[in-house]
Amino acid sequence: MQDLFLVAGDEVYFGLGSSFPVHLYEMKSAVAEVAIDAGLADAARIMAKLPIDSSSWTGLSKSFKFDAMAKEKVTALVQKARTELQRSSLSNAEHSKADAYLDCVLLLAEQEDPDVDLITVLLRKALFFLTGVGLLADFKSIFGN
Repeated sequence: MQDLFLVAGDEVYFGLGSSFPVHLYEMKSAVAEVAIDAGLADAARIMAKLPIDSSSWTGLSKSFKFDAMAKEKVTALVQKARTELQRSSLSNAEHSKADAYLDCVLLLAEQEDPDVDLITVLLRKALFFLTGVGLLADFKSIFGN
């Protein structure tokens, strides 16, 4: 956590390096406590109102909604990927890893408000093992990236 911020006396400095988003996500509770203690609650309220477009780093358009149609498409893509996985000549370890990623995608997709960024990361990881162009096209048709 010390890579994320530095407390020096009454001053708190946040490191905005390339690992900042990962650290921030992994340590969001601790960061929130430090931010509250540092008096950043007002700044957080102001920042929440800023028109930040995360599509440049997530690849998802602002209008993307993980609705029933997207869930259905993701489920179909997972089934296609599993079929390709059975046909593949992957090692047992690679097969198990890709299958585990696909299991996680299905579990996340079932949630009321799923973490779409995590779903896309896990799908990409699973599809990495499978070089089927059709699967990548299906992925792009769902998420647009």
